[in-house]
Amino acid sequence: MCHLICNNYMLFHCIFQILSHSHSFKVIHKCSECLRRVVLGLADNTFVPVESLLVFVYGIASESIPDLSLGLKKEEITPAQKELLSRQRPDSFIIPQAPKNRSGFNITARTSTRTNAHVLVEFGLRLFHILLKREKLRTGDFRPYVDPMVPILCDCLKAQHIKVRKPLNKT
Repeated sequence: MCHLICNNYMLFHCIFQILSHSHSFKVIHKCSECLRRVVLGLADNTFVPVESLLVFVYGIASESIPDLSLGLKKEEITPAQKELLSRQRPDSFIIPQAPKNRSGFNITARTSTRTNAHVLVEFGLRLFHILLKREKLRTGDFRPYVDPMVPILCDCLKAQHIKVRKPLNKT
């Protein structure tokens, strides 16, 4: 698995960074399409062992690979920065600030850092589906690698989100 991640780390890391920062449907769709093509390439690659792919699939689908997770790290404020923030003077510019709504607050839509996490789970499930569909798991004893996927698949079937349930209900 390390070999698989190390060789494609920059590719995965770039896509996952885009997913964590973007909330545009067009950008997310392009990332999803790119990941779909990566799935097809990994499934066709004969030089990648199936065991490595199954471990990678489990890590992606269960979101247990820390380097490839969508959680953003919050910047910690140092005591010096806290002091500078407390000493700031009120705004004295001629041009006023942006208008506020009726309650007096400038409200923006809140978005979670995990908004696009379903794309990663879908990527892992799609790779697992392709491995099953192309019967790459019939030739060897892959039961220890497939058994941990059962709870993840059950959770996806019970999910309230249609996007997560959809890939599993096609066949």
